[in-house]
Amino acid sequence: MAFSFPFSRQSRKHKSKADSSRRRSARLNLEVLEDRTLPAVSIPQLFVADVYVTEFGRSASTSEIVGNANELLPGFTATDVASLILSSPSFQTAEIRQLYVKFAGFDPGSGGVSFWLDLLTQPGNTMDTVRVNFLSSDVYFNRVAF
Repeated sequence: MAFSFPFSRQSRKHKSKADSSRRRSARLNLEVLEDRTLPAVSIPQLFVADVYVTEFGRSASTSEIVGNANELLPGFTATDVASLILSSPSFQTAEIRQLYVKFAGFDPGSGGVSFWLDLLTQPGNTMDTVRVNFLSSDVYFNRVAF
């Protein structure tokens, strides 16, 4: 019994050439995408920048971001870096000024800030110590009572 094929070898060859020319004409054209430049910012730098905005109410300088973000690289945790920022004299100065305005109703000037910063350098004193002293001060009591 002989088998017959629906097409001859030559028709397969011809069909193959036709498919090949169709494939060549149907090539995909890639469109050119716009140039995108991404900022060279690391996740630690974004973290530090956000802490400054959240806690200081201002943007951090480049040196503040780089200096504090570099602390995360050698193995400090985010908690360590946040603690470093929150215990920095610049943050404490800003917070002391805010406490004066909030509890005493006036700006302390440099003398008032220096007094509290000196207190914070003594062992056992924290910003909580400063807050307690503000709340128990005569200035706050007289302001609230009268």
